[in-house]
Amino acid sequence: MSEDEEKLVRINKLLADRGLCSRREGDRLIAAGHILINGGEVAQIGQKVPEDVKLEIKSEADSFLEERYAIALNKPVDYVSNLPQDGQRTASELLLKENFSGELSEEKLNKVLSFQNDYAVAGRLDRASRGLLVFSNDGRVVREITQSTWCRKTYIVSVFQDVEDYHIKKLEKMRRLGKWTLLPMKVEVIGYRKLKFVLQEGKKHQIRAVCRSVGLMVKDLYRIKIGPIEIEELASGRWRLISKEEVDYLLPKKT
Repeated sequence: MSEDEEKLVRINKLLADRGLCSRREGDRLIAAGHILINGGEVAQIGQKVPEDVKLEIKSEADSFLEERYAIALNKPVDYVSNLPQDGQRTASELLLKENFSGELSEEKLNKVLSFQNDYAVAGRLDRASRGLLVFSNDGRVVREITQSTWCRKTYIVSVFQDVEDYHIKKLEKMRRLGKWTLLPMKVEVIGYRKLKFVLQEGKKHQIRAVCRSVGLMVKDLYRIKIGPIEIEELASGRWRLISKEEVDYLLPKKT
């Protein structure tokens, strides 16, 4: 493979990276002939192009792209967010009609669930953690939650030890942990052995690792908010449709 060929990127990946749609949506749009390269050439499935190429979604595809949904699930402990190993249960198994919380017509509910195989997890939770988990077939939503630093994630964390002022000071000043460079964390005591963490990022097992580094062991980790999306009164194992207003607030505004 030549050096020029190595710099080429699949069109579906480029569409997702630019926040235009998910990779799966991209494949469907390409297959339907809705993606144009540099204003003229119709894209083909599997085609690779330079990263700076101009990609355009035909106006006829607008109705197709309206079928984008985002779901908020209150994940219980013992479910993995994705990529299950033998015997593990995935959180997506809970996306069933009987677990829906809210008001939707039967037709709309069936439509939302018809995209179940297209939903990607935005911001994972480990198996021992619980709380707000977002699924979406909208690549823009997934990208904003997983890659932006303004989209704060809020957690309620119970620990086994008494929490002292020096624990909080160490946590809020922490900028490195092992190989990680950390963005500032907001940490406060909200009850007996109970903390609230607000993160700008979400490295794997970050809260458990930083707590352990200052001598605190996590007993329970419960995520309650991602950007404008709150878990509120959603019961464990139940899911709801995220509103258009929440999605609009989450996504960057066009200028």
